[in-house]
Amino acid sequence: VDLARQEDDRYRNRVNALGAVGEASADETQRATSSGVFAQGDLALSEQVTFSLGARFDRVALRVDDDFLADGDQSG
Repeated sequence: VDLARQEDDRYRNRVNALGAVGEASADETQRATSSGVFAQGDLALSEQVTFSLGARFDRVALRVDDDFLADGDQSG
């Protein structure tokens, strides 16, 4: 079984052509969660031959929470 989770708080400001930092343009929390399961079975057909069968299932979920209210766009 594999299980992993990552969470990042992201902030971004506008930067003009001269490199001056301006107003905030993003404030969000990003989450990524992954899980996986693997199973394997072996069957000895003879002393020299083994049949192996395996299967794996993985799932990755991504989520973004938009905390930047100034732009009026809460789509993430």
